[in-house]
Amino acid sequence: MDIKKEIFKLTKYELEDIYKNKIDLNVIMINGSYSNKEEVISKLRSQPMTIVNQIVPYIKKVEIEEDTCIDTDDDFRELYTISIYDHIQVKLFSVITSIYDLEYRFIEYDGTAHSDYELGIEAEIEYYSSHSGDIRIKGKYTRPDFQPEMTLMDLDSCLQTKITCTVNGLLREDDIPSWVYYLIEGCVNYDDDNNNIAVFNIFAALDNFIEDMNSEILDYYLLKYNEILEYVKTKYPNDSEKYSEAKNYLQDKIKKYCRDTRRLEEKLKDVMSEVEIKGDNPKFYKLCNVYKTKFKEIEKYRNKIAHGELCNHNELDFAECLYYIFTIILSILFVYDFEKDEWQNIIEEC
Repeated sequence: MDIKKEIFKLTKYELEDIYKNKIDLNVIMINGSYSNKEEVISKLRSQPMTIVNQIVPYIKKVEIEEDTCIDTDDDFRELYTISIYDHIQVKLFSVITSIYDLEYRFIEYDGTAHSDYELGIEAEIEYYSSHSGDIRIKGKYTRPDFQPEMTLMDLDSCLQTKITCTVNGLLREDDIPSWVYYLIEGCVNYDDDNNNIAVFNIFAALDNFIEDMNSEILDYYLLKYNEILEYVKTKYPNDSEKYSEAKNYLQDKIKKYCRDTRRLEEKLKDVMSEVEIKGDNPKFYKLCNVYKTKFKEIEKYRNKIAHGELCNHNELDFAECLYYIFTIILSILFVYDFEKDEWQNIIEEC
C-alpha cells in the first residue's frame, strides 16, 4: 500500500474520534415534528432558540428559586384587581437563551405552600436581558374569592413569597468555545431584530469553529509525528524511501496547518478532507454541495456586512444561513452528512 494512503487511513480514524469527542453527541436531539429541512428552517425563522437550546450541548438548564416581593403602583387597598410587577436577576449565566415555567409560591409559617393561581396571581415575563440576567415580570393580582379582603400587602406580610422559573443558557463557570458564544449571540441579535449583525455573528461562529478544528488537527500531527514515523520504521525496517516519504508527508501536514494565511474556505475543506468528507465520497455528496454553494453564499453576505453594506430580509435569510451553518458544524462533528437526510437523524418526533 502507498505509505501516504496507509498513514491517512490511520490518522483518519484517530481524527474521527477527536472530532466526535469535541462535544457530547448523545445529548443532541430535537423534539418535534419536522419532516424536512423547510420545516426546520421555518422553526429557526420563528423561534431559533427552541432548536438551538436542544442541539448546542453547552447550553444548560437550571431551575431557579428566589425570595422576592411583588410590587404595584395601584391602590391595593381599594381595588379588587390590581396590576403588579416584579424584578429578579439571575447571575449564573453569561448568556441566557430562554426562560419559562415562571411561577410564584407563597409559603406559610408552618411550611404550607400556596400556588400563584390559588391566591389570584397571574404573572408573565415582560422582558429579560440575555447578558445581565435581569428579568422583569408583569401581571395582575385579583383578590381570591375565599378571602376577598386580602390585599397584596397582606400576602407580602403574612406569607413568604418565592418565584421559580427554568432558565437555559451558558453558565459562567463552564469552559465554552468561542464559536458557541458567537452562535448564541447571533440568535440573540436575530431575536432583537438585528438581522445583519445576527448573520455576521453566526458566520463568525463557523469561522471560529473552523479555526478551532484546524488547531486540533495541528496539535494531533505534532503529537503523533514521532509515533507515526516509528510505526513506519518498525513496519518497513529496510525501506528508507517509505520512511522519507512518510516524514515529508507529515511535515507537509504540519506546515499546512501552521499556515494561517490560508483562506477560510480552504481551511474548511482541509478539516473535512482529514476524515474523507469529499465530493468524490458518495457518503457526503449532499454536504459537499452545501460547502460548494451555501458556504460561499453566506460568506459573501458576511463580507458585505463587514464592509458596512446592509442586506435586506429578502436578500438575506437568517434562518437558512443558520440551518446550513449548523449542518456544516454537526456534519463535521458527527462525521456524518446531515444534509443527506435533512437532520432526521437527530429529530425525535413527539
